[in-house]
Amino acid sequence: MAKIVFVGASTVNLYGAKKLKEKGHEVIVYEKNKTFVNNHKRQIKLELLEKLGIPCSKDKTQYFTLSVIKNILSQGLDIEYNKEIDVNDELEYDYMIVCTGHKEVEFDDERIYPYNYAVVDLTDIHGGVSLENAVKKMDDIIEDIFLKEGRIVNGSMETFIKDLIDENDRGKSMKRILISTLFNPDPVLLSCTKLSPDKLILLVTDEPDETIEKSLELIKNSLGRVIDVSTVKIPQYDIVKIASKVVDIIDKVHFDGQIIINITSGRKTQSMGVLFGAYARAGFVKKIAYYPEGDKKGEVVYLPILSIKLTESQEKIMDGIKSNKIASHKTLADSTGLSTAMVYRAVDDLISQGLVEKTEDEGIVLTDAGKIARL
Repeated sequence: MAKIVFVGASTVNLYGAKKLKEKGHEVIVYEKNKTFVNNHKRQIKLELLEKLGIPCSKDKTQYFTLSVIKNILSQGLDIEYNKEIDVNDELEYDYMIVCTGHKEVEFDDERIYPYNYAVVDLTDIHGGVSLENAVKKMDDIIEDIFLKEGRIVNGSMETFIKDLIDENDRGKSMKRILISTLFNPDPVLLSCTKLSPDKLILLVTDEPDETIEKSLELIKNSLGRVIDVSTVKIPQYDIVKIASKVVDIIDKVHFDGQIIINITSGRKTQSMGVLFGAYARAGFVKKIAYYPEGDKKGEVVYLPILSIKLTESQEKIMDGIKSNKIASHKTLADSTGLSTAMVYRAVDDLISQGLVEKTEDEGIVLTDAGKIARL
C-alpha cells in the first residue's frame, strides 16, 4: 500500500484520491483554503458525470455546480483544509499529485523521488471540456501508480503481478528518458553528463551521413555500456513528419519515466520538428533542453513548454477537415454535425491561430501547424 499526497482539492484531484483510496492506498488531500466552495455552473457530459460517480439524469449534457460535485467526491476522504503545501518540502509520501487549478507546477530537478505528478484542471474557466482532459490525465497517473506498485489491492486481498516490477528498483528515482537529435556527439554527451538518463533515444537522419554514423558509434561504445541507447530515423526537412515521429515515441515511452528533450544537435528543421512534437505532447514532457555554443558552452538553456489548447468543437472541425475535402462551411457543418454558425465562428478562430487556411483549389485545409496540433 502506497502513501499518496494530493495537493489541492480540485475536482480532478478528488476524483483521483477517491479512485486510489478505493484501490486500498493511504490517501490525504491538502487544501490551502478553508473550503472548496465553488458556485460556478459548468456544462458536463453525461458519460463524464457517470465516470465521476455523480448521480444525474440521462440528458447527454447537464449543468452542475462544481461545489456539488466536489462535495460528492470528497465523501470518505481525509482532507486537511487551511494547509498550504510547498511541493518541494520534505514530506513523507510515496507519490505526490498536484493540481492547484490554474497553473503548471515545477518540481525541483533533484527531487525526482518520491514520484511526482502535476495536472492542470481549468474547469473553473473552461468547464467540462477541460475537466474531461484532466480526468484522462488522472486516469493515466492512476495506471502509472498501479504499474509501479505492481499489485491490485482489493480490500484486504492483494494479487501481485509477477515480474511487473523488479523489486531492486523500488526506492530509486523515477527513470529519465532523453530524446535527442544527433549530428556531432558533444551536445548528446554533455546532456547525458548533466541529466544522467536511464534511456537515450537518438533521432538520426534517414539519409546516410558519415558524421552521424561516427557520432553514433562513439556514443554506443561509451554511453551504450551503461545506459540503453536506441535510434529512430527522421526526415531532414519535413517538420510535420518529424513532429509525428516524436509524438509516436512519446506515446510509447511516457509511462516508463520522465521525458526530457534535447534539440541541440542535427539540422535546424529537425530540431524545430522535434520541438513541435514535444509541444503536441506537452503534458508528458518534463524539460526541453538546448546547449549553446560560444561563451555559454557547457551551460544548459531550458526552453518553455507550450501546448495547443482546442475546444471540443474546434477538435471536431479540424478532424473533419483532416478526413474530408471541405469545399465550404456548410460541407463542414454537415460532416461534423455542428451548426453552420458555430462552424463559421470556429473556422475564423482557427484561421486567426494559424491552424486552418482557405485555399482556392482545395477549400478549407489544415496548415502544418494545424496538422501538428491534431497529432
